Amino acid sequence: MWRWLRNFCAAPPARPAFFLGYGEADRFARGHRLLGALLPPACVVTLPGGHDWETWGALWRLVLDAGIFGARG
Repeated sequence: MWRWLRNFCAAPPARPAFFLGYGEADRFARGHRLLGALLPPACVVTLPGGHDWETWGALWRLVLDAGIFGARG
């Protein structure tokens, strides 16, 4: 995964969109923060919450309401 992400981040701007969203109390948040550090800040979304559907649903609503996917194309 790390090798792929390194190559992905080094690709030209025409690469597909890559977004990361996670709850700040997610048990995997430490790894998510490491991945997020490789991405542009606008591509990383966090909210309070854990590794659960409630947090994921809130993250999706936030991302969709912000029009992030429409902004690229």
